[in-house]
Amino acid sequence: MIKPVCLRLLLLGAAGASGLANAFASAPSTASAPESVPPVGPSPALPPPPDLLEQGVDWVLRPFGIEGSGNTAPHFIASAVLLFAAVVLRRVATRLLFSVFRRLAAQTKTTFDDKLFPALESPVTALFALIGIFAALKVLKLPLTVDEAIRFVAGLAFSLIVLWLVLRTLHTALRHAQSIAEERSRGVAVFMPWIRKTVIAIAAIFGALVIAQGQGADVQAVLAGLGIGG
Repeated sequence: MIKPVCLRLLLLGAAGASGLANAFASAPSTASAPESVPPVGPSPALPPPPDLLEQGVDWVLRPFGIEGSGNTAPHFIASAVLLFAAVVLRRVATRLLFSVFRRLAAQTKTTFDDKLFPALESPVTALFALIGIFAALKVLKLPLTVDEAIRFVAGLAFSLIVLWLVLRTLHTALRHAQSIAEERSRGVAVFMPWIRKTVIAIAAIFGALVIAQGQGADVQAVLAGLGIGG
């Protein structure tokens, strides 16, 4: 009697286990498979927004019906005219401008402005030339890589011109102070040449570091490598 009972219990257990296995197999899985994410490629490079010089060129050309996109014959003509003005007419414009400044300086009592305006004539002439050259390039619609290179060179060139103006102003101011000290027989007049060279050297180094920082160079890392600034 015991064996048939045990056999029936084994059969019932096997049937129950088979039913549970089928139930688990047919039940929906709660863990959802991760959705496939399409690969993300590099986004297309967008053209940089127009800078102040480019906006000025477009504003000047707009009344003549020269559109801001594409290179046409009017674009090349306008570029040639601006390049001609930059190379040929820059000295004429500078002389006319500084002739007005000299007449105004002649009416003042100090002689500092009489010395300053001639010292600034060369940097201003170079500034006019740069404006004309880069304006002539901005008229043409160049590829993005070329346009970015022009932006970089233009920023560097204009920064150097500004530094040149600052150094010329400092040099003229210190020479004027030296002449005043010599006229008044001040003891500091003996040290003025050394002071002038030191101040101009410090200003030149500081200006060069500022320009390099503005162009993306890691100036702090260079100074730290030299043991300056921590």
